Amino acid sequence: MHRHRKTPLWVSMLAVFASILGMLLLQGVSEAVPTINDTQSSGIEVASTATTGHQMTAEITRVTSSGTHVTSSVRVDGTWATEKLEIGQSFSVHANVDLKWATNFPFVLDGGERIGDCTVDNTALTCTVDTVPDTMVNKTNVTGHWWSAARIQESAVGKTTAEFILEGKTSTVTFGDSNGDGVCDKDCGPVHYAYVNIDSFKAGWLNSDSTTSWMISWIASPGTEYTVHDEYTQLSTSVSCATSATWDPATTTKLTADRVDDNTIKMIAPANAQVCVTYTPIPMRAAAGAKSVTNIATVNGVRYENTVKVEVAGGTDGDGTAPSPQPTPTPAPTPSPTPVTPSVSPSPSTTPEPSPSAPSPAPSPSTTPSAPTPSPSATPSATPSSSVTPTPTPSPTTSRPVPLPTPVIERYKEPTPSAIPTPAPQHKKLAVTGTSGDVVTSAVALVALGGFLIWARRRQTAHSER
Repeated sequence: MHRHRKTPLWVSMLAVFASILGMLLLQGVSEAVPTINDTQSSGIEVASTATTGHQMTAEITRVTSSGTHVTSSVRVDGTWATEKLEIGQSFSVHANVDLKWATNFPFVLDGGERIGDCTVDNTALTCTVDTVPDTMVNKTNVTGHWWSAARIQESAVGKTTAEFILEGKTSTVTFGDSNGDGVCDKDCGPVHYAYVNIDSFKAGWLNSDSTTSWMISWIASPGTEYTVHDEYTQLSTSVSCATSATWDPATTTKLTADRVDDNTIKMIAPANAQVCVTYTPIPMRAAAGAKSVTNIATVNGVRYENTVKVEVAGGTDGDGTAPSPQPTPTPAPTPSPTPVTPSVSPSPSTTPEPSPSAPSPAPSPSTTPSAPTPSPSATPSATPSSSVTPTPTPSPTTSRPVPLPTPVIERYKEPTPSAIPTPAPQHKKLAVTGTSGDVVTSAVALVALGGFLIWARRRQTAHSER
């Protein structure tokens, strides 16, 4: 007969206990997993997108033209703005090759305060801030206007328009448009060479670097010798003589005069000459603080004089918004003496502290435990005490008499089980390392049950072997 080998009871008990222990460990691991309400740092630092400084912006608002011939003036007007004035701010206006800026000029504000310069470099006019006056340190929303002049160049001959570019935006000027509406209204037509002025005179103009240059023009008769002398500066030996109504190179004769000295030249007018001109190759600079520059020249002893005002063909203005003045605080009036008002805290004479003889308010039914069954000692005496008002005998409809108030002040009342708040569940971020009492109790019960089942099995096996 085959006999089953008996398994020791402690081995089975150990197996059951190991199973229970594994379940508990799995429960602990699951509790260690963070809930969806856990707050975890991503560890990513967001790069700041803030920028330092304030950009200066500008735009062109109006462009006009004085004529359609070479050297005619074109004026450009615009605005500039910045939230706050800072050193290094700038804007640039670019003219195409058919235009040339006339002069540099200071970058100033309404009150004449200089904040920088507007300078010419080839086809660009750039205004740059290099200082911030004390009056502008705290101002915001700084805005202003700017304007400058340019001259039509020989490359524009045959054209009717030219362009300026500012911050990527193109503004077109129509030559001969004197009011800025985009339509020519003066000497209309394509750009042409300047008309010949049949006259003898001395003319001057201001250069971009605030120096002055001069031209001497005289009526010429073919074959006549002319001696030209400048009293202030050197003369060029290059002479141009017009033979038509304009200074078209095709009808202009160029020749080289003889030099007598630095300030004097001599030449003979060519055939068909109407007017001849020569220039001063070295610009003149005005004395410091001078408002004008004068030059005198003579042609065959005839004196010609001209004065050029030292003024720039450009300018700016501007101002900002001053911070709102803070209201001056009004001094508080000196308080007058007032009678001392008695403290509102109750005094023993007005609100005495409760004493044992004073009955306490009847406890609320929601917080008072069930009253015990009244005993004979709780029945009020037939003769009321002088300090206690007798309580009426309960009516037959009352299930039980209301107990007398206990003449004791309850400083602290132990809360009933129903009044004890249930702790709010708290989310845990770390793994739970222990188990609650309910889990331990369940484990003990499972161990006992497992032992009982093993014992019953062995009993059954023993009976079957008999």
